[in-house]
Amino acid sequence: MTIATEIRKRSSLADARATDGMVTLGLGWWESRRLSTGMLPRTVQEVPAVLALTVNLTYLVSVQRVTPARFTFKLKMHFGSNSALDVRALREFGPLLKHHRQPLHDDLGIVAFSGVPSYQVVEIDGADEDMSVYRRLILPLAEGDSLVSQLLVLAAPGRPPIL
Repeated sequence: MTIATEIRKRSSLADARATDGMVTLGLGWWESRRLSTGMLPRTVQEVPAVLALTVNLTYLVSVQRVTPARFTFKLKMHFGSNSALDVRALREFGPLLKHHRQPLHDDLGIVAFSGVPSYQVVEIDGADEDMSVYRRLILPLAEGDSLVSQLLVLAAPGRPPIL
């Protein structure tokens, strides 16, 4: 899996929510599970059916905190394409993801550290994949405390309608 260049463009969640149905659905699900205390939604055992059935690619990533600001990631499960670049990278490289797909590792790490959802448009040059341009929403989930222990990632091919 050789990738020549990976470019990520971040967008505000408010703008993305207004233009991208995947973000509207994903953030709506995430916010509905958020506790009244403002704490992060709890981890899930499987990909939520409402998201798996309506989003092209949905996957769960376990987060292991090595230090307060360093993480390793492991693909827990996914629903959608087995050949999607993010899924293949997580499955093949696991803890070594940082050395093989630094941009993906960084995007997951930012959400794991901050506990704040993130949305990117990713363009991969040199990829022979259907999703050489795709949109990705990363949602943080927590076990019992406020530390992120899981990430729910939604991805769809193509650019957003307006960005």
